[in-house]
Amino acid sequence: LYEPTWLPEGYTEYALYIDKGESVISYINVETQDIITINSADLGEKDGLFVYGDGAEKPIIVVINGIEASVYCHKDGSFVGTDLVMVDESAKMVHTIQTGLIDLELVVHIAESLEKVDAFTRYMP
Repeated sequence: LYEPTWLPEGYTEYALYIDKGESVISYINVETQDIITINSADLGEKDGLFVYGDGAEKPIIVVINGIEASVYCHKDGSFVGTDLVMVDESAKMVHTIQTGLIDLELVVHIAESLEKVDAFTRYMP
């Protein structure tokens, strides 16, 4: 399980899915109803990670903790927001962050804060 150590103010965890080789964790801002979804999967295990390609501008390449990531910004169409896709070859993981946030710096900050945590320890009382 990978989760961010930083989120923009006002977000709270509201959904979690963990399966062999994949975790999906979502956060919601109750006031704005914006959702941030972070999907982390073993590289090669979950090749079907969904990213909105339609209506996206040409991807922006950013470096997150030494790893190149592609950021797709959507300003038109049925989805307005940002998708970040980062393939961490050394950890053999692929991470996606999907959100209605348009602010690239905030999305990059979330990605920079991703940290591996033990799901059993994190979610067991």
